[in-house]
Amino acid sequence: MPGSSGWPATTWMSSIEDSHLLSELTLPGTHDSLSYWISKRKRQTGEEWAQTQSLTLFEQLDRGIRFLDIRCRLTGPNTLTGCHGTIMFPITFSEIVTDCANWLTSHPSECIVLSLKNEEKKPAAQTMGAFAQAAAANLGAIPSLLHPADDLPRLSDVRGRLILLRRFDAPPLGIDATHWPDDTAFRHTNKAGITFVVQDKWNMGAFGGQIFPKFTSLVEPVLRKASEDSNLRTLYLNFCNGMSPFTPAQVASTINPRLLNFVTHAPPGRYGVICMDFPEIVEGARLIRNLVELNAPIAAPGAFPIRPQAPDIPHHSPAASEKA
Repeated sequence: MPGSSGWPATTWMSSIEDSHLLSELTLPGTHDSLSYWISKRKRQTGEEWAQTQSLTLFEQLDRGIRFLDIRCRLTGPNTLTGCHGTIMFPITFSEIVTDCANWLTSHPSECIVLSLKNEEKKPAAQTMGAFAQAAAANLGAIPSLLHPADDLPRLSDVRGRLILLRRFDAPPLGIDATHWPDDTAFRHTNKAGITFVVQDKWNMGAFGGQIFPKFTSLVEPVLRKASEDSNLRTLYLNFCNGMSPFTPAQVASTINPRLLNFVTHAPPGRYGVICMDFPEIVEGARLIRNLVELNAPIAAPGAFPIRPQAPDIPHHSPAASEKA
């Protein structure tokens, strides 16, 4: 079924050849994917600092998003509840897994990378164990949904399945991303030999009250590095979000147009997982679509248009209005 703008947003992965690794893709994602719940109720004072999405999970997936950033807290036996920090959302992890399974049943050519983080800042060992047990129970409730191995799968192995990026301590379950320092950029190789390059710097206070350096100093260099890296087994994750002293919406209104400009002029290739806030605010689904079309070299011939490219992408110079 085509997306709202006429391109196959719900089935775009069907055009990618089976033999390619997850780490070879350019994969559109969302940051704090559940925070759309804030807009579904009367927003409390200060919650504008927590909302990073307005599209529901189904809407995100239908528009081409394939990486979900899920945060939960343990709220009962085998029960994890979605949240952003201390703000709780009326959805359990079991319901999220079921929603993803239902969507994948209707779109068997696709896969979903689901990052799961325990939002409890300093959980006790008992709570950590209970969180891991609940996650495993919820994921295991639907047979064959989860790709269980701690590896970088090929698309042929994960169509119609969930790939867990596990940001919590647990017995072997999905891809181990337990090592994840807060508010920084880092490179790390886990015990299974998977190397991550992560840019997750979100505190905008480091940029002297300006937004544009988040893109020019962090997002853009990692995009370039991913596209130039000859080791296609490295998994790049690049977060475009930010806050403090700006709201996530203010940051997205500056970063997303810069990102769209970059990917529109970038040569097709691997740029990794790109996690965004409010990806639809720039010309509807165009940003997501342009990211997807960067996968042209590993797609069936003619599946995605190859746009005319400049010899090199000029480094972005911020407009005067972005400097304040």
